[in-house]
Amino acid sequence: MGIMGASDIAQPAAGAYSVNGHPADIILPAPDASQIIVQAGSSGSDRQLTLVREGSDYGRQVTIGDFRLTPGDVGQLSVDAGTNVVRFFSSVSQPAHRIELSESGVATSTEFLAMAPPMQAGDIDTIRLNWNKPVTAEVGIDHGADGSIDQTVVVPNTFGAVYLPLLMKH
Repeated sequence: MGIMGASDIAQPAAGAYSVNGHPADIILPAPDASQIIVQAGSSGSDRQLTLVREGSDYGRQVTIGDFRLTPGDVGQLSVDAGTNVVRFFSSVSQPAHRIELSESGVATSTEFLAMAPPMQAGDIDTIRLNWNKPVTAEVGIDHGADGSIDQTVVVPNTFGAVYLPLLMKH
């Protein structure tokens, strides 16, 4: 399955899905756990999508969080199993969103946390991380999801970062 836009998702009849009388999100996971799509049934600014992949000697968790959707909007997270490239699609503009990547293995543990740059409606963020040395991640932004990277931003790993106030003595 490739990255899909809002027009690729089967549109349910109004009010077709509800929980206790409130519109519910439609969640479509891929059978091979390579992607998950959510179509919002209600508004929320603290959305989160997570995929977990298990290897023979490690496990990886990929989370995109703190993004917003309103009814009918679509968010999609996918991970290429061969390259471990992460992609996030949003049908609406995002002022920012959280990238959280972790790996636990027999002899290693990797954590990565960063805030991604703003997205325009219909953009795809392609996130590449060196899992052996997660100092930074490269976020390629495909404006309009036309298949070409239009902008690249390097984001630093803030996992475990401690910010201390600057004190100056006069």
